[in-house]
Formats: sequence, structure tokens, C-alpha cells
Amino acid sequence: MGAVALSVFVGQVQDVFGLSSVTYNFDQTLIGNPPAGPTPWLTAVFSDVSPGTVDLTLSAPGLTGSEMVNQWFFNLNPALNASALNFAQTGATGSFASPGVGVGTDSFKAPYDGKYDIMFSFSSAVGSQFSQGDSLSFSITGIAGLTASDFVYQNTASSGHGQLYAAANIQTIGQAVIVDTPPQTPGVPDGGATVLLLGLTLLTLEGSRRGLRLARH
Repeated sequence: MGAVALSVFVGQVQDVFGLSSVTYNFDQTLIGNPPAGPTPWLTAVFSDVSPGTVDLTLSAPGLTGSEMVNQWFFNLNPALNASALNFAQTGATGSFASPGVGVGTDSFKAPYDGKYDIMFSFSSAVGSQFSQGDSLSFSITGIAGLTASDFVYQNTASSGHGQLYAAANIQTIGQAVIVDTPPQTPGVPDGGATVLLLGLTLLTLEGSRRGLRLARH
């Protein structure tokens, strides 16, 4: 089987009654053939719980067949110490094995991509793979004042690509895939019924640092 590198991300910051969340939708291919299912193939949602505590949910809604996640990569605000982060698993849906979690500034390199601060390593053993329909949740602590917006920073570029926000390595039969999507430009509030009822404001991020000027609560 070929190793796959998916480098994907679309970031949205949503203010929900004083709380914020960041959503990454993994939906484009940088190198190789894309997964066969509908996009987004993967999603990652960082949500503020309280000052210093952020929830993270990783999901694979669009993977199909034998497609599975090998590694998943994220970045942290460079003003913070990535090695201080603590990840406590809080929930899971599926029969996969819990991943290893590595932390450290620029300590992890995705195939064909740059260096990241956080890496989730999943099992490739049959019956233990993170694949179609699976999801996993963590509570992230260890840094005072940590917020979801602290996970919307670009990596250290290498391998001839520009700076990226997040990456996921997906393995399929005979494929090597890297997917990558820059954050969307600012848009209007979401028109969905739930958002309208709640009166929420949806703010999408730019690829530049302008989109990261978020007030810390």
C-alpha cells in the first residue's frame, strides 16, 4: 500500500454566545489521487470550552472503502509552547485504536509538506483503522488562556510548498494523496436555519494573518 499524505484545510471561526470554534474541512488534493467519497473527506473542529480548555473533534465523514487516516497534523500559535499541551480523549465513535499524540514546535513533517507542531498517529492494522464514519474527541489543556484560534496558524514551509494550516495523511490501495485547501475569504453570516434561529455570526478566515486577529476572552 502507498502512504498517503493529505494536507487539507478550510478554516472558519464561529462566535457562539461568546464561545468560538474553528472548523477545518479537508477537501482538496495537493499531490496524488483524491479519496473516492464526497467532500469533506475529513473534518476537525476546535471549540472553546473555557479559558485554557479547548475541545477537538476529528471525523472522517467522506472516506470510503479501505481509505484510512495514518497521521493528522496541526499547528499552534508560535507564541505558545506546543510541548505543554495535554490531550485527554473524551469520546469516540467507531472500532479504531486510539492514536498516539505527539507535540513539539516544528517536530512533525507531513509527507511532501512542511513541519507541524501536533501529530496524531493512527494504527494501520486491520480492525484498528480510523476510517469511514469514525470520530474522536479530545479535551486540550496545559496552556493558560488557550483558545480555538490558537490552532489557526501556518506551519513551517518545506518541500517546495507554501505555508499550510493543517494536514492529514490518508492511506488507500496504491495511492499517495496530499490534499490542501487555504482558508476562505471573509463571508456573510451562515444562512442555515439553525444559525438563523440562534442569531450567530459566521466569520471565515483569510489565508493571511488578518484572519487571526481574534480577541482572546
